[in-house]
Amino acid sequence: MAWLQLIGLDGDLAKAEPKRLRYRILHTTARLVRGQRRRWLRIPATWTWAEQITAPFNRKSLF
Repeated sequence: MAWLQLIGLDGDLAKAEPKRLRYRILHTTARLVRGQRRRWLRIPATWTWAEQITAPFNRKSLF
């Protein structure tokens, strides 16, 4: 969780306490969907922190 916070997250989640970070990331309602020979993690757009959770994955480079 510490590396995720340092490298991947920004905004409120980058400065969040471990308890808040666990609550917001690990308690996300999502579905693991298989299709087109890939696995997709579907996070509902209506989830409060969906933008903050998917932002690190949408970046092209971390450095």
